[in-house]
Amino acid sequence: MSQSAAIRVLIVDDHAIVRQGLVAMIENEPDMTVVVNQAMDRKPLTNIGTTTRCHLDSQSS
Repeated sequence: MSQSAAIRVLIVDDHAIVRQGLVAMIENEPDMTVVVNQAMDRKPLTNIGTTTRCHLDSQSS
């Protein structure tokens, strides 16, 4: 599947090991790609999803 047709995923979590595990699983899927892998911190994430045009996100509370 081409990069443009792949499912684009945004990952935001405060635990690096969780992000690493999700990235490892997603990288094994031919139709998925991680477009953002970011630590959850105090910086605002207001526009990150709209500027990267992702399909799915995983955000811990």
